[in-house]
Amino acid sequence: MQEALHIVQESSVNRPLVARLRAHMLRKGLNPKTLAERAKVGRSFVYDIINGKSTNPTSSKLTAIAEQLGVSVQYLLSGVHQVMGSRHAEWSDVVEISSISVEQSISGGALISTDSEAKPYYFRNDWVRRKLNAHPEDLRALNVKGDCMAPTLKDGDMLLIDMTLKLPNPPGIFVVFDGMGLSVKRLEMISSDRLRVLSDNPQYSPYESNLSSVNIVGKVVWLAREF
Repeated sequence: MQEALHIVQESSVNRPLVARLRAHMLRKGLNPKTLAERAKVGRSFVYDIINGKSTNPTSSKLTAIAEQLGVSVQYLLSGVHQVMGSRHAEWSDVVEISSISVEQSISGGALISTDSEAKPYYFRNDWVRRKLNAHPEDLRALNVKGDCMAPTLKDGDMLLIDMTLKLPNPPGIFVVFDGMGLSVKRLEMISSDRLRVLSDNPQYSPYESNLSSVNIVGKVVWLAREF
């Protein structure tokens, strides 16, 4: 019997801070040494955050770091931007959704993280919670590659994946890890422990598998397409 594979999601509390710090350093073209010099903080302060050693950075130093990156401390810590509403001059939350990255873990499963080199997407927090019934921190973005789900999904479509939804009951479109990369498939349960994996493109044959043998990353809950 094929050994079950498991999805391992990075669970470090400080990981989102690390990802956002790395992403904005990349956009600004700054390395840790230069960022520390400009913010007038010790080099070790930046390196400790990047290496996950600092779980509670000093607020005054983090403020100096945020200023050099052109973002707020609140954003670095939570991923939430504050923007001024145009009609009623009220404040509303905008959340950052990062693109997903995946690689093989030592145990043979999939290590899911964020792609720090890809530009993030921004959505209204209340829309995400009300329309998608999701928490922003559980969502990741993914661009469709290939034609296996055509015509439902096209190459280049941008998807939002809810990584808390891993059971295809009811059936739906899910992102799975096949040992080499991510693919989008339609999944449906045929018994308590077996499922059918389908592509909407009839050129690709469906197959059946044990539920425990399929690395389900999450369910597709939204898509965007350019015309």
